Amino acid sequence: MNAFLKLLARLPRHSSLLAAGLLLSGALGSCSSGASEPAAEKPSPTAPAAVTTFRLTTAPAVRRLRLPAELKPYEQVDLFPRVGAFVQRVLVDRGSRVTKGQTLAVLEAPELAAQLARARSRWQAAQAKLSGTKASYERLLRTSQEPGTISPNDLERARAEMQADQANVQAAYSELQASRELSNYLVVRAPFSGTITARNVSAGALVGPGGGQPAAPMFSLENSRTLRLEVAVPEAAASQWLQPGASVPFTVPAFPGRTFTGVFRRNASRLSQTVRSELVEMDVPNADGRLKAGMYAQVMVALPTDAKAVAVPTSAVFAAPDAPKQAQVVRVQQGRAQWVPVRKGQLLSRDTVVVFGPLAPGDELVREAAEQVADGQPVTVAKGKPAGV
Repeated sequence: MNAFLKLLARLPRHSSLLAAGLLLSGALGSCSSGASEPAAEKPSPTAPAAVTTFRLTTAPAVRRLRLPAELKPYEQVDLFPRVGAFVQRVLVDRGSRVTKGQTLAVLEAPELAAQLARARSRWQAAQAKLSGTKASYERLLRTSQEPGTISPNDLERARAEMQADQANVQAAYSELQASRELSNYLVVRAPFSGTITARNVSAGALVGPGGGQPAAPMFSLENSRTLRLEVAVPEAAASQWLQPGASVPFTVPAFPGRTFTGVFRRNASRLSQTVRSELVEMDVPNADGRLKAGMYAQVMVALPTDAKAVAVPTSAVFAAPDAPKQAQVVRVQQGRAQWVPVRKGQLLSRDTVVVFGPLAPGDELVREAAEQVADGQPVTVAKGKPAGV
C-alpha cells in the first residue's frame, strides 16, 4: 500500500485523481463482498420432521386395466338363396323382429316344379314295374312247388328281376325326396330369432345362381338380445386374466357416466400372431335393446399382482442421491425415519406403483416428500390424509 502511495505522488495531478478513484472503488467492492449473507445451512438431521404417513394393508395389490373392446351380436348370419329363382313375395323389412322358422320371403322357380313332377312320375313308374315283377315271381314260386314244372334257373331270374325293380323304386324315391328338399328352398325362413338388419331384394328380383347380384345376401339377421363383448387382452396380462363367470364392468361413449356389466364366458386360449394378444368374450344381456352391435367400449378390469408385491403412492418412492438406481421408501419406527430399499414394479395407476422389498402389512410409511427426511431423523406425524393407499 505504501508503494502505491509513493507511485501516486509521482504522477501528475489529474492522473493521481484517477488512481484514487480506482482505489476507492476496490475498497468498496471488498467491503460489499465481505458483507454478503452467509449460505443457507441444510436442516439438521436431528431436528424432528413433520410428515404425513399411511399404513400398509393386507389387501393384495391390483393392476387396473382399461382396454378397448367392441360389442358384437351373439348370432349373425347373411341369408342367400340356395337355388336360382324369382322373388315372389317379401314378408319382412329392415328392423323387423322375427322368430325362428318364420317365413321371410317366398321364391318362384317353375323349373323346380317340373323337376319335382318328373321325379314323382319316375317313382310311380318304378313302383308299377315292381308290382308286376313281384307278382310274376310269386306265381313262379307257387308253381315250382310241383316238381318238374319250373326250372330253378327261371325262378332265380324272376327273383333277380324283382330285386332290381325294388332297387329302382328306392332310387326313384330318393330322387323325389331330393327334389322336394330343393323345392323347400323356395321358402326363405329365419334360422333363429332376431332382427332383420338388412334387406337387399324386392318382389320380382332374380336371385341365387345366375342372379344379378350373387354376392349380395337377401337378408342379414342378427340376434342382439345378448351381445358379445370382444376384448383383445395384451400378452403381459393374458396369464392373469379373470376366470369364466367373473363380472366385468365397461362403458360406452353413447352413455357417458353409465357403467354396464358383462360376464366373462370364453377365451381363444391362444395369442394372435400379429398383435400378440388373446381374444376374450363377455356376454352382455341386452333384452331392452339399449346397446347396439358395433358400439365401441372401454373395459375396466382389476387384475391381481404378485403376492409379495405391495402398492404404495408414487410420491412415497424416491431415489437416494448416492444410489440413483436404487429406490427407497421411508418407514417410521419408534418415532424415527428408516430408509428401506425397494424395487419398483409396474404402475397400477397414475398415482400408485407396485414395490418389492422388506415391507410388511402394518408398516407406517411416509406418504409425501420422503426424500427430504434423513435416515434416522426423528419425525412427528402430522394430521393429513387417512391411512391407506
